[in-house]
Amino acid sequence: MSHIEDQSSIPCNITGEDAKTRQAEGRQRGPIELARTFEFGLKRGFWKTQAQAAPILKISQSQISDSLALNRVPREVLALFEAIDALNFGVAAKLATLSRELGTEEMLARAATVTALPNKLPASRILAVLSGGDIRRTDANGVCRKAVSLPLDIAREYFAGVEARRWKSATKASVHLNHSPTRVTRALQVAALPRDVIGLFSPKSPLTFAAGERLLKLRVALGEDRMIRNAKRLTDRCGHLHSRGIVDALASGEIKNPAGVATRVTIGTGGRSLRIDSDRLDLLIAAKAEIERFLDVIANRADTWAMLKGRRGKADSRK
Repeated sequence: MSHIEDQSSIPCNITGEDAKTRQAEGRQRGPIELARTFEFGLKRGFWKTQAQAAPILKISQSQISDSLALNRVPREVLALFEAIDALNFGVAAKLATLSRELGTEEMLARAATVTALPNKLPASRILAVLSGGDIRRTDANGVCRKAVSLPLDIAREYFAGVEARRWKSATKASVHLNHSPTRVTRALQVAALPRDVIGLFSPKSPLTFAAGERLLKLRVALGEDRMIRNAKRLTDRCGHLHSRGIVDALASGEIKNPAGVATRVTIGTGGRSLRIDSDRLDLLIAAKAEIERFLDVIANRADTWAMLKGRRGKADSRK
């Protein structure tokens, strides 16, 4: 028997019509009562499937499914909520999703951080902790304080926890750091960038997640060796730049054109290639496919050929 199934509130001499009335009442009471009455109706033969029950209950089949999915949610998790019977369908749907995605062991691990608090938390806060999302911290008294948000700070706290043997993975640490496992992993990737690159940033121009994402892409585009060479050329020269400007400078290894972006196209040896130099090389690399399509359009336009023919005619007349 499921741990939310309790037929004590359902009279055994209930008739078909009474059942329908009671099902509607169960819908108003919430997913816990709906799950109980659905299972009761199933045993009494009022319906055989959720699809058959949905129109009788005047409720969606997905809400029945989410209500029944609460059977798979550990008792310890349901006990986090101040009034289990008052849970709404939105909370039930979220718990059902988390149960499928995390599994029992992980849900219990995340629930433990809430159980340790002396005061009950609102449902929205409990779901946020269970989701491991980027939420505000809760101290031992249930008082909120702002979580660290910079990748280097998150990485520093992560490694401190590993050293203290509080966790061994980003998934476990995310519950305590109040950031999603994906965000913790990204913070660790940013913190693993070359020291010469990280050293270009300062409290005035911090290494943010946005800057970190661009740096990771730039390392792939340039290669780590070239990235380090560019960083060394910029040492002690980035104090006046903001975080975005530092990443821009790393792309070329030079601080150029502070008033705007400059892009230069030169003709290669033998006139059979083009070379593009830009202060925003990282953006051009990211837009490589779009640039190729744009050049194809230019090369195949009739007026481009006419312009080229006209220029050749002028050149011949000068000879």
